[in-house]
Amino acid sequence: RGRQLNKLKIGLIACSNVAKKRFVPAVENSSFARISFVASRDPEKASSFASEINCDLSGSYDDAFASDEVDAVYVSTPITEKKDLVIKAIESSKHMIIEKPAFTSLSDAEEIIQRSGAAGLHVIEGWMFKHHPQHAVFRNEISKDDYGPVKYFNGSFTYPRPPDGDIRLKTDLLGGVFHDSIGYPIHASLMTIDREPQSVHASLTYDKLSGVDDFVNLNIVFEGGVHADLVASFGLHYSSRYSVLCEGGSGTVTRAYSVNDNVTTHLEFENGSNAYSLQVQPTNQFTLMIDQFCTDLLNDRFDRDHADIKRYYKI
Repeated sequence: RGRQLNKLKIGLIACSNVAKKRFVPAVENSSFARISFVASRDPEKASSFASEINCDLSGSYDDAFASDEVDAVYVSTPITEKKDLVIKAIESSKHMIIEKPAFTSLSDAEEIIQRSGAAGLHVIEGWMFKHHPQHAVFRNEISKDDYGPVKYFNGSFTYPRPPDGDIRLKTDLLGGVFHDSIGYPIHASLMTIDREPQSVHASLTYDKLSGVDDFVNLNIVFEGGVHADLVASFGLHYSSRYSVLCEGGSGTVTRAYSVNDNVTTHLEFENGSNAYSLQVQPTNQFTLMIDQFCTDLLNDRFDRDHADIKRYYKI
């Protein structure tokens, strides 16, 4: 920490689908990071994965934590395995990108934040969508005087039922939309509403075949009586959006969370009798997250208290 690195050396902890399809290609597009180690519980799987992405080093999780060729790790195991691995990363002085969701409780989040902060380690949770520039454009537009304060927020992330065998359908791995998906509109509301939550009410329904929760409706009341209604579900038509109602207008992010790097996003606004839209050019939000992590680390400007993570888990 504090030394200048040519490129941050990242070790993969688990050969997950999200690592292969999203994280590795994003690192390949980054000017600040490279994959230096592939780790798995199965050494043969790690070796095969490493060969696919032209990485020279592979082995067990412990091998990755012990390696001097690893500055930071990307942990993408099931949520039930993450805490123990993150503690090992801290004990090995490795910085961390933890694929969402990182923790199962506020107490676990606070423990990891305290331990990583005391060790001077940078840790982020991989809500990559937050780094897409469309959200800053949206907030800038609705902050104009003629819109007035945000009074109501609505967000949804819904999609068809996952295929049989998908991790999101496994109760022993804490599958379901509560852990996997409701965090997207929660984070969007926290980014958009500059007030602290005062109360939260959640209602869940459950999938009869798998036993996991397949529908979550969350209502958050923020200071000043600002309400947020949030929905996450599988088995519904695809929806990845959020919108706000202000005193003088409204706005909608039409493709908010899962955005491929070839997609132009569209923001829709109404202000009095004036309806208009803004476009934001395609970008790789995974790469933006990785670059932000690396530059914050290299410039020693990350928040060791990780207030954003604690704010989320308090909900």
